[in-house]
Amino acid sequence: MSEQVLNEKLQENVQENVQVKSEKIVFSDEQSRVINSPSDSNILVVAGAGSGKTFTMTQRVIALINQGVAPESILGLTFTNKAASELLSRVSAAVSKSSSNSFLKPEVMTYDSFFQSIVRKYGILIGFSQNVMPLSNAGAYELIKSVVGDYLDKNSAS
Repeated sequence: MSEQVLNEKLQENVQENVQVKSEKIVFSDEQSRVINSPSDSNILVVAGAGSGKTFTMTQRVIALINQGVAPESILGLTFTNKAASELLSRVSAAVSKSSSNSFLKPEVMTYDSFFQSIVRKYGILIGFSQNVMPLSNAGAYELIKSVVGDYLDKNSAS
């Protein structure tokens, strides 16, 4: 991807929180704190849609790798598959430009995928089936409907 295309993509994705001026990126105070936190700090980023979370996470992961943190020891969690894909793609592109070890990538996934990976690896130790899935909104609705229905059936008969 050319530098001009990359800069155009940054401008599209960053919106209000980052200003791109003459190919120099200026981070907001909040973004700078996240990106430049010590490498042994765990960071939680909470912000609304379109606020630049994925961009900030990308810059944080790149900064960690530049500080010598092994890419495969970094975990990035997002809510959506789209954000996870974008994060991994952006970091991979940046790492492959600057490193001979471009095949070593951080672990990037959604919270649901992370939950599934833990259940598959360790769930059996606490009695979970390896096929346990997170409860979706529709599944929660069906469960509530069933429980409330059973309760009403039992208590309306008396």
